[in-house]
Amino acid sequence: QKFINMQDAIIRSLYDDDLSVVQAALSIEGLAAISSPRGLLKAYDDLLVKCTDIIHKGGSKASKACDVAVSCLEKMVMEYQVHHMEHAKDIATVVFGLLIVHPKTLKVNLKALELAKKIQWDFYASSPLVYELTAPEVKNVPLESIASINMKNIQAFAETFLSNPNKHVEWLADCGNRSSFSRTLFLLIVLQALLIPTEVLDKQVNLCQVCLPALKNEWSHIQPKGDCIGDEISIDNLEKCITELVKHIFNNDTDALNARILVCIFWGLLRVQSSYVKQNSMIDAGENTALDDLFMYFITSPDNNIFQKHLQYLVANCTGAPIQFISKYLVDEGLSAGVQAESLLVLASICSTCALSESSSMDESLCMQLLRLFPSLIVPLSHENKDVRSSAMKFIEGLSLVWQRLSTSVSKNGNNGKFPMSSPAFGVFLESLANQKAMISSDARFLPAYISSMLSPSQDLMVPENLHERIDQPTKDAILNFILHSSLKLSPYGKLMVLSALKGVGSILFKAEEVKSLFLYLLDRRSQHQSGHDSKQILTTHETQILCLLLEVLFAVEDQTNFGSETFEALLKALKVDGLSHEDPVAVMPCLTALQNLQPVFFENLKNDTKDKVFGLLISLFRAENLEIRNATRDALLRINVHASTFVKFIELVVAHGDERGNPKRIKRSENLNRDNHFEEYFGEHPVSSILVSLLDILFLMKNVNERLCLLQPLCQILSKLLSDQWISGIVCQYNKGSSETLDVPSFVKETQQLVLLTLKDIIDTLQSGYQDNLLNNGNVNLLINFIRSTEDVGTRNHGLSLIASLAKAFPQLVSENIIDLFVAIGDAVKQEDSHSQHVMEDLLSVLVPCWLSKTTSIEKLLQIFIKSLTDVAEHRRVTLMMYLLRTLGENSLSTVIMYLLYTLIERGSHSLSKHKKSHCVLSLSAMSQEWEYGLAVNMTGQCSYKLWFPCLCKLLQEIKVHQKQVLLPMLHLALQFILLKLQDTELRFELEAEEAANSIQNSLGTLMEEVVLCTVSVKDKKGDISGDILKEVRNNSNTVLKIITGWMHASTYFKGITRLLEHPEGLVKRKTLGILCETARVNNMVQNKQRKARKLKRSSLSTALQVDKSSCPYFSELCYKILELIDRESDTSVKIAAISSLETLAKEYPSENPAYSKCLATIISHISSGDSVTSSGLINTAGSLINVLGSKALPQLPLIMKNMLQRAHLVSCCPSGKYAHGSPRTDASLSNQSVSMLLSVLTTIQVIVQKLGEFVSPYLEEILDLVILHPECATQIDSKLDVKAADVRGLLTETVPVRLILPPLLNLYSSATKCGDASLSLSFQMLANVVGTMDRLAVGTYHTKIYEHCLEALDLRRQNLDSLKNINLVEQSIIHTIITLTMKLTESTFRPVFLRTLEWAESEVDQSTSKRSMDRAIVFYKLVNKLAEQHR
Repeated sequence: QKFINMQDAIIRSLYDDDLSVVQAALSIEGLAAISSPRGLLKAYDDLLVKCTDIIHKGGSKASKACDVAVSCLEKMVMEYQVHHMEHAKDIATVVFGLLIVHPKTLKVNLKALELAKKIQWDFYASSPLVYELTAPEVKNVPLESIASINMKNIQAFAETFLSNPNKHVEWLADCGNRSSFSRTLFLLIVLQALLIPTEVLDKQVNLCQVCLPALKNEWSHIQPKGDCIGDEISIDNLEKCITELVKHIFNNDTDALNARILVCIFWGLLRVQSSYVKQNSMIDAGENTALDDLFMYFITSPDNNIFQKHLQYLVANCTGAPIQFISKYLVDEGLSAGVQAESLLVLASICSTCALSESSSMDESLCMQLLRLFPSLIVPLSHENKDVRSSAMKFIEGLSLVWQRLSTSVSKNGNNGKFPMSSPAFGVFLESLANQKAMISSDARFLPAYISSMLSPSQDLMVPENLHERIDQPTKDAILNFILHSSLKLSPYGKLMVLSALKGVGSILFKAEEVKSLFLYLLDRRSQHQSGHDSKQILTTHETQILCLLLEVLFAVEDQTNFGSETFEALLKALKVDGLSHEDPVAVMPCLTALQNLQPVFFENLKNDTKDKVFGLLISLFRAENLEIRNATRDALLRINVHASTFVKFIELVVAHGDERGNPKRIKRSENLNRDNHFEEYFGEHPVSSILVSLLDILFLMKNVNERLCLLQPLCQILSKLLSDQWISGIVCQYNKGSSETLDVPSFVKETQQLVLLTLKDIIDTLQSGYQDNLLNNGNVNLLINFIRSTEDVGTRNHGLSLIASLAKAFPQLVSENIIDLFVAIGDAVKQEDSHSQHVMEDLLSVLVPCWLSKTTSIEKLLQIFIKSLTDVAEHRRVTLMMYLLRTLGENSLSTVIMYLLYTLIERGSHSLSKHKKSHCVLSLSAMSQEWEYGLAVNMTGQCSYKLWFPCLCKLLQEIKVHQKQVLLPMLHLALQFILLKLQDTELRFELEAEEAANSIQNSLGTLMEEVVLCTVSVKDKKGDISGDILKEVRNNSNTVLKIITGWMHASTYFKGITRLLEHPEGLVKRKTLGILCETARVNNMVQNKQRKARKLKRSSLSTALQVDKSSCPYFSELCYKILELIDRESDTSVKIAAISSLETLAKEYPSENPAYSKCLATIISHISSGDSVTSSGLINTAGSLINVLGSKALPQLPLIMKNMLQRAHLVSCCPSGKYAHGSPRTDASLSNQSVSMLLSVLTTIQVIVQKLGEFVSPYLEEILDLVILHPECATQIDSKLDVKAADVRGLLTETVPVRLILPPLLNLYSSATKCGDASLSLSFQMLANVVGTMDRLAVGTYHTKIYEHCLEALDLRRQNLDSLKNINLVEQSIIHTIITLTMKLTESTFRPVFLRTLEWAESEVDQSTSKRSMDRAIVFYKLVNKLAEQHR
């Protein structure tokens, strides 16, 4: 342990920062003998690195560090030479970085060179190193001497390295990775080895191949900065370059130096390769892998811009045949897109150089080589990578220039014969491609379309029309042959890409013998592989794809007259997959291609025997093991047209083959052998059982077979054979001989029987009912009946029953003749309870029941008999049977079935009803809902979706009205009760909550509403012998139904339904409908309130308020127009009044900006002046409601409505002033109700007009004031309602109409008011006081004088003593109140003048002749002063 501790202490001392301690440790003798070799060697290595760094940094420690480093080298080399010779490689690696002499580390480097020989490392021992200097030189050595030493040592190392590069390259590369100085030495050695004179050229070529991987790795570690490294370096002065590089070895930027050295090395590699190619011109450049590696490296390197000159030199000087060298990179699938793109750019550069050369003489051979590359160029032009296509287009542009230059040169020299593509059309072809650079570069699909359209008449939407007309046909053929001839020499991948691009030319491809030969060759190889004769020559993936492509082209050819019989045989070979694995692409892909491209036209043009063979192969493939082949076979069969005679032929062949196998006595052996040969010719070794099943499956699949009817008898023949044990045994025998497995006979028989039955049914279903041709006979029907009786399989029996149903539809007479036997045959089937059997039974009943009903007259009789027969049947069985019958009759008959159930119930209960009194009738009818007929109706609808039974509710009411007039009320009572019950259905209510379902039943809701309304009207006065309680119950039920369904209806549906009801010819229906409309509109606000409360409580409600929104607005307008039509044209006054009332209600309850209101208003106004007072009163009210809704939009109608309305008012009210000549002649003081109603309507409408159109009533203010002030009905409190309404109008006028508008007509009313009496005059001044009360300061300043003068004038009425004024005090109070109201708004400065004017008025002489003052004026003046004193106190 102490020894180990001592070892560790010594090694740790070598890492000490104090170099004296280190030096002391190095002085210990035998250190290598006692220490770990690897640990000590690492310590030496680290110490040398440390000392070197100290020396380079300089300072006081540099000298000490130099001594320590020299001691370390001596210690390491000498002791390891004695004790550890096996570590010579490691020591040599440590020393390698010190072998470049540096001015600062001169002593250390010289010592390292001196000791290198003693390491006994082969690389050092074989190199004559220089390390001796004279004493003066050691102290001050010039840099030139140091560079000379380094150069000699590098040259020595280079010679050693060149002698055996494979031995030393790995070690040298590892040494170079230790540090930048080590990397510099390594790279200089390689460079110098490449510059040794050409006597050792073979060794240098070997050196290139050996060093290239290491050089690539070195370049990746350097990471040069910039693209201009080594631009000044030339391949011709590399010797001078290395000398300069050695001189700059002391620079600090070693990475830049190493990058320059590497650039020189790559130039050296190229110079070696160039010299080698010149000396060995017969060697193919393709055999030189180093060139390929260099080329790939130059174009794929991230710094490829640095190597552009290298790349150009390589192509021009190192390959011998540049075009041949680069062309292989165009069609190699394994190369990356970048390699192909750069290769194309190199070729494009060569083209540009060749075409733009100023030399008069050009290399025609080089141009021809470039042009011959065009077929290969199609491969990159079709590449999926855009950069590759863009680079290829640059090459195309270069080729176009080359062709132009070459064509000019050839024409001048007269050497047209040497230029095979001398036609100008080829230049046009190249130029056309060059012009499409953008399209070809952007879309890989464009080139195939363009070339195909140019070389053939095929058209494509991507290319211009009539493109093929640019080149004549001989040139097209020459270009296409040139492309095909050249491209078919390419690799399989290249062939595939070129043929894919030319696929669009179609059958023209096969005009080339090379293509046809290739096609037949590939098919032959596939056949050999299929037979197992040549398993080594299996097709590659690309060859298989080529075969598929050619098959696809061939199948697209409609006319096969140009193809020989060997081509058709080849097609049959493509469809054969026997002997190959079902997963083998060589087997699957060509077969799939043939199947996917087998078109009807192609199949039709085949000869009949070829058609039969192809169809036989399709039958064999229909149940192939490969799923894709099965699917493709099915699709192909669905495309082609196969005549029924072909199926008959194959059916007879299969049946006959089975007969021969099942017949033990073979008399005509030769004939049997002939039939066997036919079967094997079509189907090979496939068993009859599988062929039969496939054939039947195909026949069932193909619905478009011509003359399918002729297959009925052959199929019946197969069905009869399947009942023969002898025939089936022959099938089994043939199967067992050819297969190791045993045939599952029951499964085979079952599947075959079902396919025959399904196919027969499918064919018969295509026939129309009552088909007359004798395609089937009684024998066939008996065969089918016997088959159903004999089979035990439920599924097969169901297929047989379905076939009978189809027979009954197509041949009802034939089935009717055997109907008894048929019902015997299906007797057992009725017992089946599974859902499918029940479905089959329903279908069978749906056709057999009509056969039974063919002799009856009506369905109603059948229903009555059928329902009565259900009395003793169990409840669940009743429902089942009735549902069968319903489906048989059609689901649309549900309403008829329900009606007759209810009718049977009423008829059965009619005897008990006759025994009771009328008071008990309702009770008896209510008890009927407990009877089984009513329950059966409920249960039947319960088994149906609401989508079925809900529309039938409408039809139920319709049919009751039509068919049950004798018992209309009881039937309606039960029907409405039934409807109310169904409206509570859970499914219906649940679906109504869903918006989609609610929308789907809106039409039914509207129709149901109409029918309920019509039924209610129809029984209004038809009591008969039934008590009024039943009628009341019917009305209550109908109202309840209407309430429920209107709550569910959308506004649009409701409005449509009401509109249709208003079109009914009966006035009673119209009145009832209008009443319902008004009632629904009035309760609409209540429904909205309930909805708001329900939303607050987060409850859902099915009932919705009817709102006029965007969707319902058109229907609401239509309803308004319909009501307007009733007002305009209806002769029945009651209907007209109801229509007017309903329109008013609509306007109140559905206020909106609907344009229909404007039209309604215009029509309403035009009718006000016509008709009686009741109608006119309603029209005026309606007009007011419409104006209230329309607002300013009613302005155009304002003149006419004011005219007609006031005219109607004057007809019932007279004005004492006699201002209007058309006033009422009424003299009595009382008013009739019609007059009161008329005036109320007028005042109400005026009130609405003033509210909505107050700014526009100024032209009518005088007439309005005349009505509300002068007319005694509005001024003398004759009627309280009129008095209140007139007061409202007067107040609204003073509040709404501006002062400037109302003041003039109000003042002008004075003279008329004095004639009408004190009440009218008092009202006028009350209104004036109210107007003054609303005046602002500006208005007071403007009008106070005028108003005051008017009041003074009125105060003189006492003196005038008019007969019309009975109560002058009342009038004076109103006048004084107006003055007081005015003075309250005056200031002192404005009040004083008017008061003085009053004083002057009071003291003025009335009669100038007598000079007396008026006592009446004085009285009035003192009353005024008294009031003023009270107010202004």
